[in-house]
Amino acid sequence: MLTFVLLGLLSFDPAATERALKHPEGRLGALQQLFLLDFVALQTARHSSVSQSVVAVALDLDAELDERVLAIRSLSLLKAEDVAHQLGVLFTTPAGVEQTILAREAARTLYQMGAHPLLTQGLAHPDPEVRTLAARSGAGGAFLCTLLRSDPWPMVRAGAAEGLLVVPDGHTCIAHGLQDADEQVIRSTAKTLGELRVKSTIRSLQKLVKNTSRSLDTRITALRALVAMGEFTLAQKILATHLKHGGFVSLTKAAVLALSNSHIPTEAYMGARASASPQVRLTLARVLSQRDDDESRETVRQLLKAAPAQHRSIIRQWVTQSTIDHNHEPEIIDDDQ
Repeated sequence: MLTFVLLGLLSFDPAATERALKHPEGRLGALQQLFLLDFVALQTARHSSVSQSVVAVALDLDAELDERVLAIRSLSLLKAEDVAHQLGVLFTTPAGVEQTILAREAARTLYQMGAHPLLTQGLAHPDPEVRTLAARSGAGGAFLCTLLRSDPWPMVRAGAAEGLLVVPDGHTCIAHGLQDADEQVIRSTAKTLGELRVKSTIRSLQKLVKNTSRSLDTRITALRALVAMGEFTLAQKILATHLKHGGFVSLTKAAVLALSNSHIPTEAYMGARASASPQVRLTLARVLSQRDDDESRETVRQLLKAAPAQHRSIIRQWVTQSTIDHNHEPEIIDDDQ
């Protein structure tokens, strides 16, 4: 087997690979070889019929489990959309440890390949990981509303909330996820609501941001969703409250980042330079270092000068990267500049 792999590094022969895949003693080495191919050889493999032999190993009941797993993963590498539909049978085999492992691998591979309609069968699979991947893909359409409301596993409900992003009229049931008992589901729901811009949920999201009994991650996700919808009021209030009274550092950082990713003018968050928190000022420096205008560059210089020593090298790195991204001459910023 080692000899086969080493020879494969020197040259790739699709016909030889297909022959090896048909024999138990050559299967594992042939599959491993596929992951060692250079770009040219990989293109050759993708344009050959190797994927037919690979999927045959994936479905071979007599093959070893590690060989079948590697074969399934190889299909994503080969971009074998033409044979991907054959993996669907792995969602309908009787339950068992090995069968569950294979179903998970099949779901993951189909998800990575973008073969989302083929995951519909996975929505009814007894394994929650398989259902989660299927739901996250958007397969099943309106059935995801049922999963969001009633699946016993939070990871599946969260996957359904993510999947509804690509389902026509998915916004009609997605808001139900905000009432879920699990915060992972709530975060996934809030993120989808923001991307879909379901403005009828603005008040619910605002309450979620203000709810101190919720985790900080959940509140920040809800805040980002609001800004994504074009609702900037609460983010600006959080920044103003922080500047006046201090505190709310994590929420304020999130507000600055969210506002900077919107189309709102920089004046809406430029006040963060007056923050007493080095972390908030560092966040502003990160945001402004990515901009290509005189005011932003001057503000970054001021922030660098006032920054604690441990933040200065970080800001300099951002400035250097920004000059490269914007095709400017490298800019040297000294502490006393």
